[in-house]
Parts: sequence; C-alpha cells; structure tokens
Amino acid sequence: MKKSTQLLEHISALMDGELADADRELALAALTGDEGRAAWHAYHLIGDQLRAAAEAEEDAGAALAARLRLRLAVAAEVGAGPDLAGAMVGASGPAPAPSAAGPAGATAPSIEDDGAAPAATLP
Repeated sequence: MKKSTQLLEHISALMDGELADADRELALAALTGDEGRAAWHAYHLIGDQLRAAAEAEEDAGAALAARLRLRLAVAAEVGAGPDLAGAMVGASGPAPAPSAAGPAGATAPSIEDDGAAPAATLP
C-alpha cells in the first residue's frame, strides 16, 4: 500500500477511535503535514454531513410520530375510529364507515384468522 494512503487511513481510523495504539504516533506525526491536516479537516466535514443527515432522518421520524399521535387523539376525541392507514400516509379525513352493521352477536373476524374462536363479539 502506498505510504500516503496508509497515513490517510490511519488518520481516518484515529478520528473514528479505531486506530491501533501501535499506529497512533505515526498518525499524529502525519497531522503535522499539509496533507494530514487537509485530510483531518475533510474527514471532519464528511462526519458532520453524515451526522446531519442522520439527525434529519430522526427529526422526520419524530415529526411523523407526532402527526400520528395528534390524528389519533383527535379521532378519539371526536369518537371516530382511528384512521391508521390515512394517518401514516398523510391522507385527510376519517376512515370510511362500514356499509352495514352485522347482526347482534355477530363476531368480528380477526386480522389473522387462524380458525380459533373470535376475540370479540359485536353488539
């Protein structure tokens, strides 16, 4: 491996906290040169961008969770059933109501119909 490439890899490993103790002096010495300082700076810029992208992704997830909680709270307050599919994709309006209620004592099918007794009965 070319010596300058190896030094750059040592600098990168030093930044990541993954450099072997035996190579630490070599990496620190490389930071005294222009190429080493430029690499150190570039690696920090790259790390900053990676962290910013990860934070933006976390923020988007938190915003989605907040919208979902708000939609569920409003649906519960109004007395409507939660529109989970609409809340997750950002659709507006409540879920459509069933076209007709089943007869008294009819059982509601479970999501996973395994042939076992129904979990709930309708009024």
